Amino acid sequence: MENDERQNLREEFGRYLMGNEKPLKSFNVGNTGVVLTNERLLCLKRFPKSFIPVFYDDIRNIEHHTYIAWNKIIKGVVLLAAAVYAFYNPSLMNSTFDFLNQNIPELTPLLSISTPQQTLLFLATILAVLGLYQLTQFVFSLTGKLRISVKGAPSIRIRTGFSPEVGDLIKTLEGIRKGGIKEAFEEGVVEPATMDLKPGKTYIIREYRPDKSTKLFFNEVSSTDLHGLYISRMNPKDVVGQQDLINISYYWLTDSITDSNSVSPEPERVFALITDFLEKNPKGETVILLDGIEYLITHSNFDQVLHLIQGLVDKIGVNSSRFIIPLNPDALSSKEMALLERDVSIVL
Repeated sequence: MENDERQNLREEFGRYLMGNEKPLKSFNVGNTGVVLTNERLLCLKRFPKSFIPVFYDDIRNIEHHTYIAWNKIIKGVVLLAAAVYAFYNPSLMNSTFDFLNQNIPELTPLLSISTPQQTLLFLATILAVLGLYQLTQFVFSLTGKLRISVKGAPSIRIRTGFSPEVGDLIKTLEGIRKGGIKEAFEEGVVEPATMDLKPGKTYIIREYRPDKSTKLFFNEVSSTDLHGLYISRMNPKDVVGQQDLINISYYWLTDSITDSNSVSPEPERVFALITDFLEKNPKGETVILLDGIEYLITHSNFDQVLHLIQGLVDKIGVNSSRFIIPLNPDALSSKEMALLERDVSIVL
C-alpha cells in the first residue's frame, strides 16, 4: 500500500524530481502542496503558482505561529467609525466646501466638479473599504502561518491553521533534521556507505566531512577487484594508516608539492591525473574519489571547477568508471550546488 502511494507521488510530482530523487510523502498545507523526498523538501504553491525546492541541510527551523494583528482591528474600527460619522454628518462637508471656497478661491473650479454630498459619499466609501480591509487582515492573522526558515534565503511562509497534517509535517521534518531520512522513513532511502556503485555513474554526496564518501569508496574497493584513485585534502600518510590497500593510488590535494603523491589544486592538473589513471587501468574496473572541490574553487574559480567536473563526468561515462564527489553544502551557494549537481547521475 505504501509503495503504491509513493508510485502515485512519483507520477504526480515526477517533473519536479532530479536524478535518483524519490518522493516519500506529501502534505496539503493551506494553498500549498508540500512534498518530502529522499533529498529535498518541495513546496508547490497553487495560486499564484510557484515552486520552491529546499535541501534538508538548508532548513534551519520549522514552526507554526499565530501573531494576532491587534493593530489591524484598531485601524479597521477607527476607519469604519470615521466612515459612519462622515455619512451621517453631511453638514461637515458643506462647511468644508464653504471654508475652501472663501479662503482658497483657486480651488473653486475643482470643487464645482462635484457636490458636497457626492464628495462625502465617495470619502465615506473609501474609508469603509479601508476599514474592511484592515478587519480582513485581522481575521487572517487569527489563522496563523507555517514558517520554514532557510539558510541564505527568505523564509517560506504558508498561511494555514494548525491542523493534524501540519503537526505531522513539522514532526516529520524535525525527525529528518535530527536523525536523517532513514530515521524518518523506514523505506525508500539508500544509505550511501552501503550502496553499490554503478559503472559510468557520478555520485555527489552532500556532507560536511567526507566520512560517508570515504567509507563508500573503501567498501567498493575492498569488496571488488576495482582499482581506486583517492584524491583528498587529507595527507596520504594518514589515509594509508587507516586503509592500506595495494589497489588504491593516494594523492594529496595541496599547493605544497612534496612528492609524487601530491597534486596541485589546479583543475587542469587534477583532470590530467584522473585521465591518466583511467587510461592505465582496464575499462569498467575503476572507482575514483575527488575530495576538496571547495579547495579547488578557492585556488581558481567556480567556472573552471564546474568545467572540470563536467569534463570528468564525460570521462567517467566513457570509461564505465565510478566517481564519488563529496560536497559541503554550506561552502557553496544554492546556485553553485545546483550547477554542480545538474550533470551528475545521483545526488545523496
